Amino acid sequence: MSNRFFGIVAVVAVAAGLFAIFGYSGESPQGSGTTQTTAATVKRSPAFENLIRSLGQNAAMMLGGYADPRTGQPMLDLEGAREMIDMLDALREKTIGNLAAEEDTLIVDIAGNLKLAFMEMTKAAAAAATQEKVKSRT
Repeated sequence: MSNRFFGIVAVVAVAAGLFAIFGYSGESPQGSGTTQTTAATVKRSPAFENLIRSLGQNAAMMLGGYADPRTGQPMLDLEGAREMIDMLDALREKTIGNLAAEEDTLIVDIAGNLKLAFMEMTKAAAAAATQEKVKSRT
């Protein structure tokens, strides 16, 4: 693949805000004072938040958000990224009602930004493949 394609990969990853979402502060608003078990009264788990961030960072890496340490070029593995995004969706689905509000917001934000980046990268990869195909015919 051409250097231009990898440049597009890096620009799209940054534009999608992949780096900003991992700086999520997780500050919670004051509770409403209710005694029911709701997202507002569920205790946050730093380990769960770290798991979500780790899955998100792995997906971002596969979408070109980080350079391969060996080559210095952005890495692109759309299938691997899709699997990571699917894992985040499965975690959210299986933990509905058991997450603190901050955890739910974190997983929704990360998954949403990754889905947007995945769509952009899929389009860019398809366009690059089409361009390479046209060049090879001429």
